Amino acid sequence: MSKISVLVADDDSHMMQYYHAILDKADDIRMVAATTVCSRVLFLVQEMTPDIVLIDYAMIPIDGFQLMANIHAEFPETPVILLGGRKHLRSSAIEKGAADYLPVPITPRNLIDAIQRIGKKKPL
Repeated sequence: MSKISVLVADDDSHMMQYYHAILDKADDIRMVAATTVCSRVLFLVQEMTPDIVLIDYAMIPIDGFQLMANIHAEFPETPVILLGGRKHLRSSAIEKGAADYLPVPITPRNLIDAIQRIGKKKPL
């Protein structure tokens, strides 16, 4: 079985390190790219063709909802998991096309479970 490839976009470098540490321990997941810069996200999706993109909903200057819309406009089959601090945004995120929305606190188990669940749904 091939590993689920993940791209992570978060403008907080500490959170980026946290996600990297979690994903590095998962046997079936590999982080193929990461960025703290909004303008690099589409380029990295095109270059790395990840199975899943994780995006902090509070990215600056472009928020996660807009980044997700940009990804879906160019790569409609690429699932996006939005990561955020407000539980009430979950329904809005799902309505706008997120494969999932994980509110803070994002535990290692919640993150890995979401990636594995969504990664298994992706067509081969």
